[in-house]
Amino acid sequence: MRTRLPLAFRLDLVSRPHTRSLFVKLFFVLSLVSFLLLLASLFTDAVLLPLVIEKTPILGVLYITTSFFLAFCFVEFYYRSHLVPFGAVTESGLRVTLAPEAARVFSYMGGGFGTDIRVSDFLAALNKTIFLRILLVRLGIAEEDFALSINQKRAVASVRIERLLSEGLLTLSAIFVFCASEDEVLKNFFFQREVKPEILSGAAEWVESEIEEYYARTRWWLRKNLERIPGIAKDLGYGYTYNLERYASEVLPRSTRFARYARVREIEAVEEALARSREANVLLVGEAGSGKHTVVEGFAGLIYEGRVKPVLEHKRVMMLDAESITARATTKSSYEGVMITILAEAVGAGNIILVIENFPGFLASAREMGADALDILGHYISGPNLQVIALSETGAFHRDLEPNGLVAKLFEKVEMREVESNTVIYMLESSCSELEAATGKVFTYQALVRAEDLARRFIAEGVMPEKAINLLDDAASMLPSENRLVRAEDIDAVVTRRTAIPTAVAEEAESEKLLKLEQLLHEKVINQEHAVSVISDSLRRARAGLGRGRRPIGSFLFLGPTGVGKTETARSLAEIYFGGEEAMLRFDMSEFQGEDGLEKLTGSFEMKEPGVLASRLRERPFGLLLFDEFEKSSHDVRNLFLQVLDEGVFHDAFGRTVSARETIVIATSNAGANTVWELLKEGKDPSEVQEAVIDEIRKEGVLSPELLNRFDAVVVFHPLSPEQLEQVALLLLRDLARQLEKQDVHFVPSRDLARRIVEIGYDKTFGARPMRRAIQDHVEQLIARKILEGTLKRGDSFSFTAEDIASL
Repeated sequence: MRTRLPLAFRLDLVSRPHTRSLFVKLFFVLSLVSFLLLLASLFTDAVLLPLVIEKTPILGVLYITTSFFLAFCFVEFYYRSHLVPFGAVTESGLRVTLAPEAARVFSYMGGGFGTDIRVSDFLAALNKTIFLRILLVRLGIAEEDFALSINQKRAVASVRIERLLSEGLLTLSAIFVFCASEDEVLKNFFFQREVKPEILSGAAEWVESEIEEYYARTRWWLRKNLERIPGIAKDLGYGYTYNLERYASEVLPRSTRFARYARVREIEAVEEALARSREANVLLVGEAGSGKHTVVEGFAGLIYEGRVKPVLEHKRVMMLDAESITARATTKSSYEGVMITILAEAVGAGNIILVIENFPGFLASAREMGADALDILGHYISGPNLQVIALSETGAFHRDLEPNGLVAKLFEKVEMREVESNTVIYMLESSCSELEAATGKVFTYQALVRAEDLARRFIAEGVMPEKAINLLDDAASMLPSENRLVRAEDIDAVVTRRTAIPTAVAEEAESEKLLKLEQLLHEKVINQEHAVSVISDSLRRARAGLGRGRRPIGSFLFLGPTGVGKTETARSLAEIYFGGEEAMLRFDMSEFQGEDGLEKLTGSFEMKEPGVLASRLRERPFGLLLFDEFEKSSHDVRNLFLQVLDEGVFHDAFGRTVSARETIVIATSNAGANTVWELLKEGKDPSEVQEAVIDEIRKEGVLSPELLNRFDAVVVFHPLSPEQLEQVALLLLRDLARQLEKQDVHFVPSRDLARRIVEIGYDKTFGARPMRRAIQDHVEQLIARKILEGTLKRGDSFSFTAEDIASL
């Protein structure tokens, strides 16, 4: 037997909430108009009220409309007062708590609450609710598309929801997500639109919580809402604060319960610190945008709701306007006078918690006038009658406040920890209403999830959730005026514009490039099949969205003799995939072998100088990092790369996070080069050569086993054969031909010329590298002479003759 729903929910069968709301507004307007007409007739005719009652029907109309208005109001008050979870009993006798939005849908279905749900009836009832309309908007799905799925034939007509009953509160979002997972029509509908189950669940929970929050705010008669109305005389038991209120404003609990939930640890720490008997002050330390104001507002909310410790009841949280004080008090004496007046008044009141934003800046402003604001504060906040919550950014705290012993004595530090992904989503949800009101746009749930993901991965500066909120704001401002819906791809576009990182799914042209990457690389790199293969595979995995954790796209150690193509492989990859050689950040690691090597890379706090690696990664976070002669770097530098290769990030000298997660890291080394030559002379297999070289590096301690294991692959480059050297020479000559084409001169390289370049330029010690110099000294020199002599003109096509080649 199904449980009968309360009368309040059965009202929905008679009239929808929207209809009742229209009637309330209609009769309010009619009552207001009748009242104004009554006033007008009184004053224009200058007659007495009894005469008006006798001669005009206006008062009767006012009575009738007001009666209807009050009647509909009381019905609506009754309805909304029952929009709370209530107990129900299943057919099997199991008790369950039913959420109000779920009860509303069951009321539309008729027959009361039961665990056996006919899917088509459930969707038809759901289609009458505001929940579904908002949910489809949040998912970026058109209502017309979803309407088609309601009436489709189903293999399974109904579903049973017993599995959901153990979760305590049975919500509409949980029922809907469960139906979407069990019903094949719904499952296919969302699959085709790339709405994953976790996205559907998160969006549904968000929409249901939005509706509940709205109805909770409209129940003005509840205690928590009445407490927000300032009392007429409830503060008379405390002192008068006229001067304080000139320079401070009361902090109101504007943050939603989701935002407060994300910072519950910090809010509880603030409460604990302020509940002490003496020196009960808090220094809240965190990066800009980390949620310090959310913590303050959350704590103020606890006071408003009466859920703080008894010693903190009836406290007023006041935000000090420090800039207003310094603007009006321009001398030391006037500044000190204002501060003493404010603080003395606050102490006299006995219920003030003063919030000082940018505490280091507040102290610095006072110092500029010769005043010691901390010393003044110390006289008043060491006792129980006045407490302070000071806010500071992390860098300013370490630089200006941490060395000060008085700060440590007066304040208890509470640090803002890095929030997890799911709590950041809650905070973004709570920020959406303000963002949507300011921008006139609407954000899909996928946009929020994408903003959180990309901000965490690609935006190095700032902290969460501020970074994600900024992405949402930028995406809304970039959107054309006719488009009101911000989607995940709009967030991709913002990040790509900011960082030049292609965050969206690989498009057709890029996909083709990825699939042919080995072929494209081999047009520039001769031999070295294994190196080309592992790099290509790594890029394909990354752009296909397969997880690599939080590490770089790929990390490789190239070993082998000089001049066999290690650097050329890296340069070619940067040019082919990342768009040009400028995407390759090259570092000669012999410059970082001293004690100051680490400081050169990450920066110097004492000298206030940024590090070269940190700076260049912030300027170009997407590209290729090439570290030549890696084994020559200092021990501290190699330890830094343990973190970079494992976590994809490091911290500069100023404590700021630097990300290398969207780079390919290639380190080159000549270590083991002699072993390569000897083993190849013996005819050893390339795989045996690789194992032997890596073993030798481990034994000799050139690079630690921990560091070697951090690389995705250690690749040994082999010396080139005469035929391969000839191919390299041809590639170099073709580069020269491309340069001459810009001057309208067509140069055709030949194999005979390439063979001669190998004879002139190849050196066993330096490999193929001197061949570039040979082309410059011999081939380019001869071409330059011909151009100057006039024998080679614009529009000519030429190649080197046997005589020319012999003369080189």
